[in-house]
Amino acid sequence: MNFKMMRTLFRTDLLIFVREPAAAFFTFAFPVLLLSILGEIFGRFPFQFTLPDGTVVDTTYISVFFPGFVAFIIANLALQSAPIFLASQRTTGWFRMLQLSPLRLSWVIIIRVVMYFAIFVFSYAVMFVLARQIFDLRFFGQLLPFGLALLLCFVSFGSIGFLLGGLFNSASTTQAVASIIFFLMYFTSGSAIPRDQFPDWLFRATELNPMTHVVDLLIAVWTGQAFDQLWVSALVVALVGVAGFVLTPLTFRWDAEG
Repeated sequence: MNFKMMRTLFRTDLLIFVREPAAAFFTFAFPVLLLSILGEIFGRFPFQFTLPDGTVVDTTYISVFFPGFVAFIIANLALQSAPIFLASQRTTGWFRMLQLSPLRLSWVIIIRVVMYFAIFVFSYAVMFVLARQIFDLRFFGQLLPFGLALLLCFVSFGSIGFLLGGLFNSASTTQAVASIIFFLMYFTSGSAIPRDQFPDWLFRATELNPMTHVVDLLIAVWTGQAFDQLWVSALVVALVGVAGFVLTPLTFRWDAEG
């Protein structure tokens, strides 16, 4: 019975999500639009980097900075979609209604995480196939380290998303704050514009942006860089996730009054 309820809740949450125009656009359509525009402008520019064994690789911009688009999907889901969705369902009494069901609320959170991960995998697959077909995308790393890095970034930013989703009483306030945080992080992380084009003061300041380390970590693993070039970013991302997991139970509310 519980498994059937979990499956029903997963399907219901997914339908609610995809039927929300803003969430569906920014999750599925906007990343593809962004990839198409930036890919056509910068994607075929020649780019050179060196593998840990000393091999010099001549490739294109898109084959190195594609993980920046992946970071955009993670941040968009975690910092915009998840907090707004959580806040709206709390204010409408959805969580309070679920308290009357036999399903534990902890499983509600687990189902929501699985739902967002499924959405992320689908969005990533669409982006990868598109970049592969149009821009001849190449992968220079190893699948296992890259998969683990993706999982770390997703879980870390997901914890921040749940933290934001429980801070404010209204969905409109959550949406405003989440949008400000997301776009500030996005445009200063190197996901939209490579950070090597920033002025020196801005380059140094953006080291404080957690999304910067998500982008740097994913690019390093994607291009097969050595551990000494990615451990700092991996540590920062992990610490951000730990902070989110510690603070979320202290701030999250199941209803607007509690």
